[in-house]
Amino acid sequence: MNQILVAMLYGILGALVNILLIFANLMRAGRFNKTGFTFLAIALVTGGAFAGIVFDIGSKTFSMLAGYAAVDLLGSIKKSFMKKKIKF
Repeated sequence: MNQILVAMLYGILGALVNILLIFANLMRAGRFNKTGFTFLAIALVTGGAFAGIVFDIGSKTFSMLAGYAAVDLLGSIKKSFMKKKIKF
């Protein structure tokens, strides 16, 4: 199998683990929204696939951890664009 495809699949696997944890937390808190969760899942799987490819350093564990951490990466990007400009 192609090495890039394998790294992408491990990244997706890491993202799916994170999606399951988010789903469990939302259900427990009673704040589950199907439309929002579907969009989040698609974004996380896509981000996990790209993160798995980028962080493929020989060991597939890195690809899986990068896929899991894709949520934090997307959250950081969102926060960086949402910051207000400082006015002098």
